Amino acid sequence: MNILNTDLNLLKVFRALYEHKNQSIAAKQINMSQPAMSHALKRLKATFNDELFLRVDGGYVPTHQADQLAQPIIDALASLEKTLSQEIPVKMEESTKIFRVAVSDYSATTVVPKLSFELTKSAPKARLIFVQLEYDQLAFQLRTGKIDAAIAAKTSGDLAILEESLLSERVVTVARNGHPNLKDLSTLSGFLAEQHVVVNLFGNYHTWLDDQLKQIGKRRFVSQVVPFFGSIPPIVMNSNLIGGMPKRLAEKAMEQLPITVVPVPFDMPEIKFLLCTAKLKKRDFETTWLRGKILEVGHTLH
Repeated sequence: MNILNTDLNLLKVFRALYEHKNQSIAAKQINMSQPAMSHALKRLKATFNDELFLRVDGGYVPTHQADQLAQPIIDALASLEKTLSQEIPVKMEESTKIFRVAVSDYSATTVVPKLSFELTKSAPKARLIFVQLEYDQLAFQLRTGKIDAAIAAKTSGDLAILEESLLSERVVTVARNGHPNLKDLSTLSGFLAEQHVVVNLFGNYHTWLDDQLKQIGKRRFVSQVVPFFGSIPPIVMNSNLIGGMPKRLAEKAMEQLPITVVPVPFDMPEIKFLLCTAKLKKRDFETTWLRGKILEVGHTLH
């Protein structure tokens, strides 16, 4: 018998028939039609020059040669299936993978610096490209491989996307030092009396914070809308506008600019940031490694 000329699928037929001794059950197990099973059995007999299985009432019994072949064939198939089902590990220090991660200005400031350090240390030959997060394109970009991962503040609603909790963040108010009503901003009435600058990627003046105000029957006046949180501190620093932004970004800005951070004066749920990847990439070693690094970085920010 020449292994190079042997159809390995015939060995699966042998195993199924040997284990079940019934052609119908064996055919069903390996998803083969009855005629195809009969044809495969004839080819098996020709390959091994032996009957292999003898028909009896209610099924088949193996010949002596089939009994001799059974365990080596079963062991060989099990070993082959195990090998083919495993991911071949990639040495990340040698990887030349180009990773593309979609981020907002929030995650670009909080997660990206640490992730950049981790990649440089652990995968120095890989490349890491950060692109602007686009919520309306997020699921499509992940499914089609245009990006490998994204850090988002809301769910995509797509069953093909794996969404994992990354970190939580509180919203705070920022105003310039010397704002004439600074001490009143910690009260709801004082907060609502001011003009606000908000962040919205789509140019809408109604934000998640306004949704929370609506639930308690309140509304505020939004004077300006900007696309990035990084714009808010310079704007409030040079005006009497106040702005809402993530606490980590606000505290970082306060170290460099003459602004004050004030708690939001009503009950605000934390913002939950998610790591989003395509479920079909779960078995991809390099993407799995990237997921692990992003989660590791995000969890250090808790």
